[in-house]
Amino acid sequence: MTLVTGRYNIARQILEAYSEHLDQGLLPNRFPDAGETPEYNTADATLWFIEAIRAFLDYSGDEAFVRERLYPKLKDIIDWHVRGTRYGIHVDADGLFSVRGTGVQLTWMDAKVGEYVVTPRPGKPVEIQALWYNSLRIMQDFAVRFSDPSSEALFAGLADEAKQAFNTRFWNPSAGCLYDVVENGHSDGSMRPNQIFAVSLPHSMLRPKKPAPLCRRCRLNS
Repeated sequence: MTLVTGRYNIARQILEAYSEHLDQGLLPNRFPDAGETPEYNTADATLWFIEAIRAFLDYSGDEAFVRERLYPKLKDIIDWHVRGTRYGIHVDADGLFSVRGTGVQLTWMDAKVGEYVVTPRPGKPVEIQALWYNSLRIMQDFAVRFSDPSSEALFAGLADEAKQAFNTRFWNPSAGCLYDVVENGHSDGSMRPNQIFAVSLPHSMLRPKKPAPLCRRCRLNS
């Protein structure tokens, strides 16, 4: 809302305020009331934060703000995710993004009744892979713009690895779409809207000819 209306000063304030709450590479899932502890049980909020910064830069062209106030924190986010942070959130040996927290809801499907997690989705959820890849390509672009060649090579390598593993593990040929979650050799074929992010984000790792059947499959099940 701030970007399309040209209110870039407000956008800067929002992004900077959120960045101050980063801890171990994560943003809180919920900002607490006074005196309460922030809740960091989310695998996707921080990756959406990176996408929001990309959009801000595209609209505003304010490279100085992103480079000086946000880029170092974004590099720290990637570092934490690669080596591992809360709730088993980490990049696995195959380059895919894994979440393994038990008893917590870590994706946007975060309904919980008492101690019962309605849709736990442990392992490698499809939309988290899409967001992770999108974040890496954004960071690669930032590294180029900000003359940071060593980071550019790191982000490009991580993105290439994720893309290769994703296309190998996630395509469901019998359904013509993507699996919802992959974990320990098991692939969950549940039809959910999550996979559409593999098409809709600025950077997609799907191979050619895959987006069209995926979109048709999602439309048929909408």
